[in-house]
Amino acid sequence: MDTIKKFIIYSRSHGLKKALARSFLELGKMLDANLVQDRIIPPPHPIFTSVHVFTLFTEMIRKIDSPKILEVGSRAVTKDSLYKFLELGSPHQYTGLDIHDGPNVDKVGDAHELSAFFPGGHFDVIMSKSVFEHLAMPWKVVLEMNTVLKQNGLLFIHTLHTFPLHEKPWDFWRFSDEAWKVLLNKYTGFEIIETGMEYPCKIYHWAPGLGPFPYNHEAYLNSNVLARKIGPYDKDLLKWDVSTKDILDSSYPKP
Repeated sequence: MDTIKKFIIYSRSHGLKKALARSFLELGKMLDANLVQDRIIPPPHPIFTSVHVFTLFTEMIRKIDSPKILEVGSRAVTKDSLYKFLELGSPHQYTGLDIHDGPNVDKVGDAHELSAFFPGGHFDVIMSKSVFEHLAMPWKVVLEMNTVLKQNGLLFIHTLHTFPLHEKPWDFWRFSDEAWKVLLNKYTGFEIIETGMEYPCKIYHWAPGLGPFPYNHEAYLNSNVLARKIGPYDKDLLKWDVSTKDILDSSYPKP
């Protein structure tokens, strides 16, 4: 009876749709507590977390004399800015690029066309946080990053492995730690230094008859990689002269 009363009170102030959504959320919590084992997914070893990868990244940046840093997707939409976490006290030059103008944005542009905005071999460091899942063609962006990075330049990418759809319609991809081997290799001109995934999670389904499959397999919220440019990418082998406007009739949603 208390549950029904809470539902009625909540629906009066927030509407029936939100009240139903809230009820499903509470049901999900009950399923998690009562039907699913708590320790199906073991916690990852510390070396496989982005905390380790990011710490290694910051240590390597501090060894570069006055580094030129590019952040792709720099618009400050949350307080957890990647640039803020760097806490660089030494001299450096920072440039923030984003598809839309806003706080912490120095250059407005599409990450798929980095070489149209910056000269080749310009940056010592490129980094991005929560961006690669929104890139229509991440393989093309990797080639563009290679072009504007200096030889031995560092690349740090933080993105998602398992996460709900967001910023639609521009939510395209999810990445495991193995995915980085496909994007960052000798053909794209990179050497992987470290990868990691963090925050174990569980995936539930509402379809009947599918069995326990989603509950018994690993899932993580985030996926991260730290890599180094070892040379130019193979331009004879890798070509992708396609723009986002050629294949999409939408754009990344404005704030």
